[in-house]
Amino acid sequence: MIRIVVLLMLVLILANGCKSTKNTSSDKADAVALDNNVTPDDIVFSLKKGACFGSCPVYTLRIYNNLYTEFIGKKNTNKLGTHAKMISQSEFDDLTKKFEKSDFFSFDEVYESNISDLPSSTISYRKGELKKSITGKMERPEAVHKLQFALESIAESANGWELQRNSVTEDPKDPKFDRAKIIVEIAKANELARWFTKMRKEYGVQILKSLSGNNDTWLISYDTKEYTPESIMQILEADPVVKSAKFEQIN
Repeated sequence: MIRIVVLLMLVLILANGCKSTKNTSSDKADAVALDNNVTPDDIVFSLKKGACFGSCPVYTLRIYNNLYTEFIGKKNTNKLGTHAKMISQSEFDDLTKKFEKSDFFSFDEVYESNISDLPSSTISYRKGELKKSITGKMERPEAVHKLQFALESIAESANGWELQRNSVTEDPKDPKFDRAKIIVEIAKANELARWFTKMRKEYGVQILKSLSGNNDTWLISYDTKEYTPESIMQILEADPVVKSAKFEQIN
């Protein structure tokens, strides 16, 4: 009789143990589902990396206030589509400390660049009702570059990401450029006529049309038989008369 009672007790203990394990697993799944129930207002950190003329990775990273993290891969990344994971509280807190220490809200919102073939990146941070985004290329403070590196370390990590089956990518198709036509903005208006004469003789530059009322922005072409798009862009970017240069975007 005693042996039967002992056996029954063991059966009950094992059954409760299995039930407890199943409940724990179910609770964990429910917690992940709840963490996915977020809105754009819940985004604390984000990083958006744009396209370049080469093979730069194009993606968006979003980190929400409940640690839910999204990676939306567009191009040149091994995670295409929307992937998600939960980062740790310590990772989230570490990011917060870095953004606060950098005095993020004191930086400019846009840092202009005349280097057309580098990708543009946008970093965003929300603190309560305050939200700020910083967009730029290379010409940004070192502290901003360090913040981007911290976000990239999470975005480009290989561990923990799961592809979301019902995800929808949101960006339009990558822009296309006519690399035989360049939009140039002139910084020194008093040297405009002399500059165009020199550029026509040396590089086959032709004026296609003016793009501004004060004649400081022009659409030009160049001798594509003698010069590659990369080489002519390097010449323009090094020219002190030129404020900025970029290839014409095709709509």
